[in-house]
Amino acid sequence: MEAVAASLVAVLGTALGAALTHVLQRRNALRAEAMCRAELLTASAELTAAGRRALKDTDRMDLARTREELAEPRLRSREAVYAYVAAARGLVPGAVG
Repeated sequence: MEAVAASLVAVLGTALGAALTHVLQRRNALRAEAMCRAELLTASAELTAAGRRALKDTDRMDLARTREELAEPRLRSREAVYAYVAAARGLVPGAVG
């Protein structure tokens, strides 16, 4: 009975890990697609550079192993995303900012 319970826990843990990996990869793919779409719609070198910085800084967040290590990459990625939004806002007709 203990072997069955251990096997069940292992299978559920593996399935949960696979599902979480799928969700995270899907989110990264959507984010990259949105950035590429913005790059295609404008010839702004500033916007392209800001978008790439934001993605690069965001990708570094998963390297943190503790909450304390996450603080700096989180701050950098947040600032990079804000810079990207500010650069994009100037290229969107009717956007206020």
